[in-house]
Amino acid sequence: TLLVLDPVFGLDLSLGRLAGAMGALAAMGLLYGWLALALGAWVPSKLVALAVPAGYAAAAYLVSGLHSLAGWLDPLRFLSPFWLVGSSPLQDGVDGWGVLVVLAAAAGVLAAGAVLVERRDLEVP
Repeated sequence: TLLVLDPVFGLDLSLGRLAGAMGALAAMGLLYGWLALALGAWVPSKLVALAVPAGYAAAAYLVSGLHSLAGWLDPLRFLSPFWLVGSSPLQDGVDGWGVLVVLAAAAGVLAAGAVLVERRDLEVP
């Protein structure tokens, strides 16, 4: 949609930056989705499995946007995937190392989820 509407609105988006932003968004989606999977395997509560990743995503987004205004949030910015991939990926591009860190964290969470699923005592009816 952005590529189609780019000439209409004159956004002058770079195809490379748009692809990078989509890749960073996919990496964050994997992180939050696999975190929900791991929590669902650890705690048998759908509410916890959905609320914790959603709360983490909201808090990480706020920390990424507000750390420059509130100095006490500055040390927490390293925990925000939004800050790691870059503050404005469509304008400035993404930070490749940040995307790799997010992907590594997602892989770690997936591995933890796999171990936790194996530990669950699931009965087949």
